[in-house]
Amino acid sequence: MGEVLSADLVGISALTSTAPQSYRLADRVRAAGVPVAIGGTHVTFLPEEGIRHADFVVKGEGEYVFQELVEALERGEGFEKIQNLSFIGPDGQAVHNPERPKIMNLDVNPIPDYHLITGWKPGGVVSVATSRGCPFSCTFCSVPGMYGHMFRTHSVDRVLEELALHKESMYTFFVDDIFTANKKRVKELLRGMIERNLTSQWGAQVRTEAAEDPEMLGLMRDSNCFNVYVGFESINPRTLKLFNKKQDLAKIESAIERFHSHNIKIHGMFVVGSDEDDLETLDATARFA
Repeated sequence: MGEVLSADLVGISALTSTAPQSYRLADRVRAAGVPVAIGGTHVTFLPEEGIRHADFVVKGEGEYVFQELVEALERGEGFEKIQNLSFIGPDGQAVHNPERPKIMNLDVNPIPDYHLITGWKPGGVVSVATSRGCPFSCTFCSVPGMYGHMFRTHSVDRVLEELALHKESMYTFFVDDIFTANKKRVKELLRGMIERNLTSQWGAQVRTEAAEDPEMLGLMRDSNCFNVYVGFESINPRTLKLFNKKQDLAKIESAIERFHSHNIKIHGMFVVGSDEDDLETLDATARFA
């Protein structure tokens, strides 16, 4: 904690589940006189709450915002010009700046340097982002609100360059919300991974539709896909309709069978407690899982 309290600026990311702890940490850092910026999905949707615990709230995509915030802190002015930023104005009231356009060319963001992380050693687990956004509109999901409906991508060459830096890793997690949203692109990426021998075990989040393409399933297997994280959500048809999930139980069961037939393990993800659920459907979902 001593190293944190000696910083010029502390950045904290908050999911809803981690927000209470993030706020406690922010309060402690601010009490020591160190300015705090909080970002992440939770405060993006609740900036009025976040600004009660921080000097700055970074909403949405934060790469440009954070860079401009550091530059403004060095100058001692200019916070009102930074889009996607909330801050406390001279009158003590929260100021919420306008939203900025989404980053269309993701390749402008530098490849993360894991060596900057204290204690990190090569050869373990790494996270790699190849895209942002989701074209679907599942009603319970925060992704469209955070990153938009437009599916934006890194170039395949850029992703392969990043993977080459982690060639010795034991497992790569592609953090994309839907790794296989653009099937043509993901096939090109998987072929590149195979050709360049960048095939440590990997996993990614996908929808059931990913299992409907035999060519893609073969490339996933051949590129050493260990597991997929699939949003099954529910086996209750009323809940699936309420969620606007655009899938049914038959699709779910078929996807499970096809992934397993290619030796790909499944991390099933479910949501319980919708307005269409009752005790019986909760038990049935648990038994199915």
